[in-house]
Amino acid sequence: MFGFLTGPNDQTLGQQASVQHTDGVSTIDIYEANPLPGQWLFTIGTLNPVGGTTTAARFTGSVSLSAPPVHATGVPDSAGTVIPFGGSVAAEVTVTNTGNTDLNVFIDPRRTERTFYSLLGLTQTTGLPLPLPGADAPLWIVPTQSHMLIAAAQATAPVTFDWGFGQGDPDLEARSFGDTTTGSLSAPELTNGVYFMAPALLGPFTGPASGTVNTGMAAHARVFDLSVSSSTGDPQLADVLASPPAAAPIVVHPGGSATIPVTITATDRRGSVVTGDLFLDDNQAPLGAVNEITAIPYEYKVG
Repeated sequence: MFGFLTGPNDQTLGQQASVQHTDGVSTIDIYEANPLPGQWLFTIGTLNPVGGTTTAARFTGSVSLSAPPVHATGVPDSAGTVIPFGGSVAAEVTVTNTGNTDLNVFIDPRRTERTFYSLLGLTQTTGLPLPLPGADAPLWIVPTQSHMLIAAAQATAPVTFDWGFGQGDPDLEARSFGDTTTGSLSAPELTNGVYFMAPALLGPFTGPASGTVNTGMAAHARVFDLSVSSSTGDPQLADVLASPPAAAPIVVHPGGSATIPVTITATDRRGSVVTGDLFLDDNQAPLGAVNEITAIPYEYKVG
């Protein structure tokens, strides 16, 4: 089974594949930091159901506005905290898993400011043949804390494209047409995870048509703070960097706790004030997605 948590802005802000326990029970725990006010939708998807005598399956669930207990120490939290240029401070983030499903936790440090990131393709994204073979649509992973996406296709003939989140919601169309075609999407926070693009030749045709196309996708997102490092690394850097640092999220079993060491190094110019958040995230690698558990603000001045 798969669980999807959709917010009032129609963006899927939580995703998880179910985990089956030794007693045969499958569980899903989905978290969202700072949920928007309004009506949320939880969707359960069952893929490839098996026929037989079973006609129903019982499930139960609960909703809580309390995040798992998280405790941080040593995190600078005001401009009055001065870190000498080139110096660093050590901090720790401890989380306890009060749910029913394993957490795969890591630290995702983000600056307050935003920038455009050219996303790295999961599959081939350039020199694609048209018509596109059925299952060969190019794919990208959109990181968390993205609020705008731009998709583009440049071809040897007029094209259009269908694109969007890999599970089909949102499902979008290009907004311009021609040899160079674009589309865009924006929201206060966009669905993170796998997105696709399916370019197609634009008719009318007088006979068989063919061509090639280059595709790309860019996200306007909060800046990854590379001056902050942790024992877990950040798996989302692989979405935007060709040679990302190693990442190894920690598995926290139900009822267990884990402590993540964090190092914050002052690399900005002297006198500047650095602000951001240490997002404690739950990595959902099978879906290419991330659930945000909580955000720990940090702020300091470079001396």
